[in-house]
Amino acid sequence: MELTSDAGTASKAIAEPAVPQRSLAYFTDLNPADNTKFIEVRVYRKWIATKVPSLIATGFSCILLDKKGSAIQANADLKEKDRFEHDLQLNCVYRIQGFGFEKTDSWGKTLDNDFTLCFGKHTRTDLLTDNDFPYHYFNFAASNELGGRLEKKNPILTDYIGYVQNVEKVKEYGSATTNKIKVRNIAIRNLNNNVVMFTLWNEKADNFEEEEYARLRQPVILAVSSCYLKTYGGQLQLSATSATSYYFNPPIEETSELLAAYKKSMPLLFVE
Repeated sequence: MELTSDAGTASKAIAEPAVPQRSLAYFTDLNPADNTKFIEVRVYRKWIATKVPSLIATGFSCILLDKKGSAIQANADLKEKDRFEHDLQLNCVYRIQGFGFEKTDSWGKTLDNDFTLCFGKHTRTDLLTDNDFPYHYFNFAASNELGGRLEKKNPILTDYIGYVQNVEKVKEYGSATTNKIKVRNIAIRNLNNNVVMFTLWNEKADNFEEEEYARLRQPVILAVSSCYLKTYGGQLQLSATSATSYYFNPPIEETSELLAAYKKSMPLLFVE
């Protein structure tokens, strides 16, 4: 009896794999073949991923920032959407472990990364109080780079920044017999006075922060992220996607440069 018991115990010990000891990794250190890492991140953006053009929800997506200022996208299946919408709050910092990897989709890439993180039922998130993480991440395209990006059909979505020149009211197109679409155009001007149209659609068009914008002192700097670049009426257009976010006067170097240039060109109007 004792021998049988010992053998069973030994068999059970062999059958139970050891839990790997996890260690902290920055995004640049992550390897899809290594599942022994955890990450500490700020949740920068999050959205519900959708199919185009049906706009049917397909899952949860977010962009995370590490302490070194690198960014990575993470996705979760639709069945996990509500959980991660609740567990990952914007601008909060978390330790995250138990994630996988997948090859980044070649269409509509938010970042120039080869792989994306996968969150699922084994993913654990723990809120941290450490606040020493960046608040923003952009990879802005210059105005004279937009045409080249469009010609090459660059799969990476476009970030852009400039002065707000004009904000249009929402316009509605279509009818009950087809589809109704709401559109809001915002003209963005750079230091060379080149103007590019930024277009918000449907809910994003309705939810544009008009009151907040009206309260801001001119000039207002607008940074937009993850836009689909196309042409409309012969003009370049930054079209918002489900991943698009926009920021008024973000505290970054480009904002300071734009405000300093405006102050220098119009000193009598720009009073401290």
